[in-house]
Amino acid sequence: MDIKRKIKKAQAELGIEQLKKYQIDPINSILDQEDTFVVVPPSEEKSAIYQVPALIFPGVTLVIEPTLLLIYDQVSNLQLYGISTAYIDYSMTFHEVLNVLKKAQNGKIKFLFVTPERLQNQMFRKKISSVPISLVVVDEAHCVTSWGNGFRSAYLHIGEFIDMLPDSPITVALTSLATPQMCDEICERLSMKQPDIFISSRYRPNLYFTKRTFGSDEAKFKRLERMLRRRKYQYCVIYCNTVKMADTVYEKVNEWFPGKATKCHSNLDSQERRENALLFFNGEKRIMVATSAFQVAVDHFDIDLVIHFNLPLSLMEYYQQVGRAGWTGFNAKCVLLHSKADYNVNLGIINSTNNEMEKERMLAELEQMKEYANGSGCLHQQILFALGEVRDKPCGQCTNCQKKKKRCGER
Repeated sequence: MDIKRKIKKAQAELGIEQLKKYQIDPINSILDQEDTFVVVPPSEEKSAIYQVPALIFPGVTLVIEPTLLLIYDQVSNLQLYGISTAYIDYSMTFHEVLNVLKKAQNGKIKFLFVTPERLQNQMFRKKISSVPISLVVVDEAHCVTSWGNGFRSAYLHIGEFIDMLPDSPITVALTSLATPQMCDEICERLSMKQPDIFISSRYRPNLYFTKRTFGSDEAKFKRLERMLRRRKYQYCVIYCNTVKMADTVYEKVNEWFPGKATKCHSNLDSQERRENALLFFNGEKRIMVATSAFQVAVDHFDIDLVIHFNLPLSLMEYYQQVGRAGWTGFNAKCVLLHSKADYNVNLGIINSTNNEMEKERMLAELEQMKEYANGSGCLHQQILFALGEVRDKPCGQCTNCQKKKKRCGER
């Protein structure tokens, strides 16, 4: 069977009618057995880039995800198509983990999902060395720098783990958030060998960015309620910068719209986070109040309103979170409600970091976020600049562009 027919067969197994242009070159790179680094907008279906070659290659594909919620959703999606898929998490007993690894050794599993911390487990390392791994996939690869330098050191050891695997598998790294400078650092840390690098534009013309400054949380709550009551939307995500604020906002929203909201943050256990996320994904709840602990991995196509109740820590974090909206190309609104108090809370979060280099980086990113919130430049252009991309033409539709149009019209 020639390679084109094999690709078509893999597409059919995954329920993909047609591959998109940005997917084809990376897929061919992987099939040529080249290490491959891919940067695409968060709305794009990047998982197909590794899943199609994985179904063509013999052996197991090991996928490293940052969170269990992402793992559960990816596994669930693949299993829906009848593809043999498994994961290993902290809740499993020693014998359950051994059973999964034995199935992988015997060729009964095509995809195995883990978090980076699992790679440091000595029993896992010993057993995985006898699993025929053809691909190692590092999803959300920007975490290698942004999280590895801070509170999840396991990210710094992924490259070392890949180097110890006996069959020298192909490495695939995927992200939405790497700048060109970060790409080189990530590739080096993952021990990627002369990787092919594919970077797509992160411009999202279907996202409409607005922002508003407030003097108090009380004023913000009034605005939030008015927005939720007046605006027609299918599904809405409200992001907060702390667990305490997420709980407060959730209580308010649940008071305004009883039974319509759910929440997700790090103080909830993994099972509750998963159950709440499924209530949102399945359409039983229309509003999700969350911190950055909330990750969208499934194709929840109807999110058309993303509200940040607080100033995010960085434009990269902001871009990733607003990227939950408008997945299929329909218009979506991204609203930033912020105050000076938000900036001070973020300063406290950053100052609690022990790593001085990481603290310096985070402070610079916060200043960039502050400029976005208070400045007058095109919001799309500012986001893209933070991602290392230059767009000469303003979007013409964000808050700042609309204000400029209005001023020009009044002259």
